[in-house]
Amino acid sequence: MSVYVTTELKTRPEHTEQAVNKLREALPERLDHDGCEAIHLRRDQDDPTHIVSFTQWASRRDYENYLKWRTETGFRDEMDELFTDPQSITYFDTITGTTR
Repeated sequence: MSVYVTTELKTRPEHTEQAVNKLREALPERLDHDGCEAIHLRRDQDDPTHIVSFTQWASRRDYENYLKWRTETGFRDEMDELFTDPQSITYFDTITGTTR
């Protein structure tokens, strides 16, 4: 069963667009990473510096491997300079759902 991961980011106001662009550019690599099933980036309507990444992975281990790879390549350090706070990562299991 898939795991759903939210990553909350708070950008420095002067770096918001740079952070958004870098996240967009990184999407293809993320989607190509083992176990990545879906990615959605969302921006808070009331606070454009608040960005949330909603991702779906085959397993938590797949996401943790992806995160380790991003850390080893220096991408996380590069991105962390654009944020005001450390990234907040939360893992979710599906209880139930429906779509229209």
